[in-house]
This record gives sequence, C-alpha cells and structure tokens, in this order.
Amino acid sequence: VSDGILTIEARKENKGGYSYTSSRIKTAGKAYLTYGRIEARIKLTAGNALWPAFWMMPERNSGWPQSGEIDIMENKGSDPYSTSSAVHYLGGDSTHQYSSGSYIWSKRKNEGTIEDWHVYYVVWDEEGMSFYVDNHLKLSVPRRAYHPKGGVYAGEGNEPFDKDFYVILNLAVGGNFDPGHSEPDKDFESGSMQVDYVRMYEFA
Repeated sequence: VSDGILTIEARKENKGGYSYTSSRIKTAGKAYLTYGRIEARIKLTAGNALWPAFWMMPERNSGWPQSGEIDIMENKGSDPYSTSSAVHYLGGDSTHQYSSGSYIWSKRKNEGTIEDWHVYYVVWDEEGMSFYVDNHLKLSVPRRAYHPKGGVYAGEGNEPFDKDFYVILNLAVGGNFDPGHSEPDKDFESGSMQVDYVRMYEFA
C-alpha cells in the first residue's frame, strides 16, 4: 500500500518451480455480508494472460458450485476494452451453470480502458443481483435464474445466495479464462491491479 492505493503486482520471476508470482487478498473471517452493495474502485494493467478479478465466495462453503460464486469484475488482460461479471450455481440438472454479462468501452468514442480508474459494484438482494461499471448496468440476474421452481435448491428461499459472502481481490497469470492468451508475452516483466478502496454496504 502506498499513498492510499493497494497494488497487487504479478511479476516474472522464478519461485518454487513457477515462472510468475502474484497475490490474492481475501476478507474471509473478517468482513462479509448477506445482501448489500459491494464495490471497489480499480485500475488494471492490460496484457496477455493477465486475469484480474474482484469476486465473492461464501463463508460457509460446502463445495463448488453448489455454494455459489459472485464475480463482480473479471478481465481478460488481452482485451483492455471490456470486463465481465458472472454468477455461478447449480442448474436444475445438478451441473455447473452460470449467468454472465460484459461491459465494453467504445474505442471509437475514446471512452477509456481497464487502465483507467473505474468503480465496479454489485447490488445484491433477495430478488437477485445487478452488476455495474461506473453506474452503467451490465448484468442483471434474477433469483429465478439460480433458484427456479423445482430446481436443486430446496424450499422457497434464496439459496445459495442467502448467506454471508466475503470479498476476494486477485491478479492471476495464465489460467483458462482466456484460452487464446494463456501465456504472457515474452517481454512481460510485471502487471498490476490497483485498488483505491473496497466498500461493503449492508441493507438496513
């Protein structure tokens, strides 16, 4: 942390048999909520194979994906003009399902990129979730999507999204999110995820 900004840096360096290092920060056991507005102001580095994410997982996790996952912001570093959001859960056939959506900045209109500061947030309540970038709605997931009548989650509740979730901030290198760019460029040295703040507002 420097001058009030948290920086998670991915570096090209050999440690423990791996070619790159990076970090993940999570609030498990420290800061979590059920329903509310969760937001962060973030600035990213574009680059092949970089996979930054601002997301949430349940405090009490009985397995994935049945316990749910909330992805507020993810980016394929090869694409500096878009970010995505997603909600993961079990579908009616007991297999992994998800609802996702993207927000795209217009290159033609010079609207900016992931390398500018943006506020990413989700508004989550008993009826579902809505995901935003700088107050622009990019995805709405109604309760019926993950809790359909006759689905795998019992009862009339809001399972699996009816319990405390904590926040995760991380910058991965590689992975399967962007199969066409799973390795950094040969001249890659480092990339960063900068975070101005994280805020969690619980509904009264």
